[in-house]
Amino acid sequence: KLRKLGYQLEKSKLLPELAAFYQYDNNFNDDAFTFTPPHLIGVGLNIPIFGSGMKIARIKQAKMELTKAENSAYMASQGLILSFTEAKASYSNALNKYQSNKENVELAKKIYQKTLIKFKNGMATSMELTQSQSQLLQAESTYYFTITELISAKNKLEKLNK
Repeated sequence: KLRKLGYQLEKSKLLPELAAFYQYDNNFNDDAFTFTPPHLIGVGLNIPIFGSGMKIARIKQAKMELTKAENSAYMASQGLILSFTEAKASYSNALNKYQSNKENVELAKKIYQKTLIKFKNGMATSMELTQSQSQLLQAESTYYFTITELISAKNKLEKLNK
């Protein structure tokens, strides 16, 4: 807005200037002889015909500044739109990863439970039990990390949505 007003100001410097005035002079000494009339009206007109080209250069400079400001505002709006789109996609991906890792944890729990039953019945070794427990812990760790990613993506999306 400021750049637009600056541009309009520079353009207005090429317009003619019209000035008018009125003056009233009351002489308290009526006996004195004076050449000034008590009422004086005047009009002045200034038309800028010739110039050094500086006014036109300033107008062009103001126009360029206005264009730059408009481009900056446009780029800022496009950047915000892009950030929002990226945040939305990030949230969607984090949600998909969360659901997938939740299913992985459930599957790892089932595998661990079956391996534990086999171990108690003597059909599995302690190595297999340790391995399935390790896989369960790894799946849970990944699941909790995915939850933090999901919360972070959701917060970023909500911040940009305001």
